[in-house]
Amino acid sequence: PPGSTPLYSSAASDVYKRQTQSTWGYKVVVVMKGKDDNKGVAHPPKTDSGSSIKPGSEKGEKKIEIGESSLKKEEKTSTDKSPEDKKEPASANPGQAPVVTSTEPKPVEYPNPDKMFEDMIKLFQSLGVYKEKTKPTEPIPPITLDEIIDGLKHNKYKKIVALTGAGISVNAGIPDFRTPGTGLYSQLAKYKLPIPEAVFTLGYFKDKPEPFYQLASEMFGKKYLPTKTHYFIRLLQEKGILLRNYTQNIDNLECEAGVSKELLIQAHGTYTSSHCIKCQKSIDNDLMMKHLKDAVPLFCDECKVPCKPDIVFFGEGLPKRFFECQDEITDQCDLLIIIGSSLAVTPFSSLPSLAKPTIPKLIINIDLPDVFKEEITPVDVYVPGDCDSSIETLIKKIGWGKEFDKMRKLRAEYAAKHKLECKKQRKHYNTFE
Repeated sequence: PPGSTPLYSSAASDVYKRQTQSTWGYKVVVVMKGKDDNKGVAHPPKTDSGSSIKPGSEKGEKKIEIGESSLKKEEKTSTDKSPEDKKEPASANPGQAPVVTSTEPKPVEYPNPDKMFEDMIKLFQSLGVYKEKTKPTEPIPPITLDEIIDGLKHNKYKKIVALTGAGISVNAGIPDFRTPGTGLYSQLAKYKLPIPEAVFTLGYFKDKPEPFYQLASEMFGKKYLPTKTHYFIRLLQEKGILLRNYTQNIDNLECEAGVSKELLIQAHGTYTSSHCIKCQKSIDNDLMMKHLKDAVPLFCDECKVPCKPDIVFFGEGLPKRFFECQDEITDQCDLLIIIGSSLAVTPFSSLPSLAKPTIPKLIINIDLPDVFKEEITPVDVYVPGDCDSSIETLIKKIGWGKEFDKMRKLRAEYAAKHKLECKKQRKHYNTFE
């Protein structure tokens, strides 16, 4: 809330705005107003909400000011009194001391967040860009893991959407983010960050780019071999049944494994291109990679602010294409496969909810994602275990061994080309066996 210590204390007096470019062409600007001034403090909220709309200066821009009316009312009662109003009241009994009343302003009461969220939903409904998700009137028939395997074996599924996260790259040598002890966030103590996520926060990066560059030198300083799970996605593509692969990963290993860019949506960006965070000028990526490997921040020649790869930081909007293709999950997807993602970051975590209630979901991850802990349906099939080990067993049960041998050969050729060691997969548990 306004007045509290922000994530990065050096920016306490700055104005931050979170702008979201959505598919319907409006820019929604959420401003939280403080009691003593009109400066805004931006936070990356889980939900955007608002109570009033004002036309912006640009075409198709809407400005939503949260709590403005209540704050103005409070300011008027506490600060805009006339000199006569500020005089002490006359005593009813002459000779006695006048009654002293407190002149301290009352604390500002901010609007109820639930009410603000309801107002935002009404706004979106009035613009025709939000529809309430209807629950099925009839019970959903449950589905089992064997039924999904049988459906894959007999070509029942023609439009598969794969949602992948950091877990599919762990066997390539890239740590995931949240696994206690081994996850990336567990290894950031040496950078002395206020919170682990600060290393990927735009405001913190602008003030202190060094921790990100140090971390990037470890992540991007060498070549990685795509995992068997990456080549499983490639196999779905080869069989013509991959509708789309949405990935949270920034390592670009999907492309290295041969997944088409037409079928791939890198929701959180990639390090294969770079830009200045102020003027948005493109930066030579070879130069950026040299600075990343050397852990030396690269600054824009014109703006004198740090440059970064085109990966999405907290506080930045996702690529436009991420939103443009979402309707196909609702309209076309007949099987949703979620591999190696805890679905802890919005808006990526909302993608499974876009599928029709009867569409089966196969979830392969060490832990069940929180979004399914809240509400798991009869068509949600969870397989705990390591991604590569689970995928290999799944392929055997489907009967795709010969087709996947071709993928293994492609993987071995990639390893030889880039002089990478194609290590034997260590044994992991999975509930297929």
